[in-house]
Amino acid sequence: MEKLSIAKSREIVGGKGITGALLGGVGSVTKSISDFFSNTVGTIATTVFTAISLNKSDKLESKIGNSTFKLDNSASNKALIEAENKVPNVVNLF
Repeated sequence: MEKLSIAKSREIVGGKGITGALLGGVGSVTKSISDFFSNTVGTIATTVFTAISLNKSDKLESKIGNSTFKLDNSASNKALIEAENKVPNVVNLF
């Protein structure tokens, strides 16, 4: 083992490795790209699911990822049910 001189111990050697800042930056870019694709797929899936289930329920709330869709269709469904069950008035001809 060699004994370091004062001049050798003060010599600075660096810049040859991958730094943590570089790895952190690459990781954050990768995370943002994956979040973008996840949110895009979530938005499309929420839209398709909501379109399929739109008239099957009175109240609907869909949430996938960051996409949320709420629908309250109870008033129009109630009016439709009342119209279907309405008995016509009997006309008295006499």
